[in-house]
Amino acid sequence: MKKKCLFCKKEFTKPYNESLKNWINRHKFCSRNCVDKYKIGRNLSIETKEKMIKSHIGHKSVVHHTKDAIEKIKKARKRQIGPNSPAWKGGITPANTKVRNSIQYRLWRESVFARDNWTCQECSQRGGELEAHHIKSFREYPELRFTIDNGITFCIACHKIMDNYRR
Repeated sequence: MKKKCLFCKKEFTKPYNESLKNWINRHKFCSRNCVDKYKIGRNLSIETKEKMIKSHIGHKSVVHHTKDAIEKIKKARKRQIGPNSPAWKGGITPANTKVRNSIQYRLWRESVFARDNWTCQECSQRGGELEAHHIKSFREYPELRFTIDNGITFCIACHKIMDNYRR
């Protein structure tokens, strides 16, 4: 079966079989490229579309920057932290947040999980979403925050039923 492409007006054929019974009604373009070009300017006339396509032939979209511009771009892309960052608000992060996001705290959690074999000590569930619980309060005993013996592994459900869960 031969058809004429709606966009480029070329004749095209596609193999016909039982799975393509409605091929005549469905296929209106010779290629995916023609479909995309047709969709870009749907409300434009075919002549206008052809002119737009011809105007882009041989056009290179590469932008060449000067050395100064390249240096400015590199500087802008560098991750700015601390007082140099535009989002800096004067170091207002609470001490509690700094401690809980520290590497030392992360290592403490991993050590507690490893010691307890990644198993909830209340319901014996292995794996899943686990939380490291401080036996003696994180806030009241700052000297015991990173002591492995002050930690115990709970799953989320068991951690929520603890007396001192999130106060």
